[in-house]
Amino acid sequence: MASWLHRILLAGLLLAAYLFAWTPARTAWVTHLATPVLEYSTSPEVQVSARARVHTIRVQAPSGAKLTYMAPAGVKFLLPGLFLTVFVVARPRLGLFFGGHLFLGGVVLLLAVGGVTGMPGGLILADFVQQYGIDAYSLTMPTLVLVRSLKTQNT
Repeated sequence: MASWLHRILLAGLLLAAYLFAWTPARTAWVTHLATPVLEYSTSPEVQVSARARVHTIRVQAPSGAKLTYMAPAGVKFLLPGLFLTVFVVARPRLGLFFGGHLFLGGVVLLLAVGGVTGMPGGLILADFVQQYGIDAYSLTMPTLVLVRSLKTQNT
């Protein structure tokens, strides 16, 4: 019983940290990092519009390629992170999981910068990583940690 209570308290702490610390940091990520980088690296015909309150940046190239960049470690981090905190008996490895989301967010930003500066297919590749790479990471990582935790617990 104490173990479950401990896990639920940790999940509450993770949720509080996400809402009160990381959400403003995501707004700052969009406002002070990603938007200036994209605006600095674009030509005048590329449209960059930021919506900091919803943590997104829309990029549209003259070729018709579009990207909706989202700040890393959003709900796709929070929900699997809560799962890891509550259901994984061993250490949930949240730091590694969070770092992976930050890394993928940086990769998407670099690919977007490449796309607006002339790299063929850069925005399309950035959109692919944004849509599928982060989802795959968010689903695979907690599953692997849970399976490993169950194997360790059964031996």
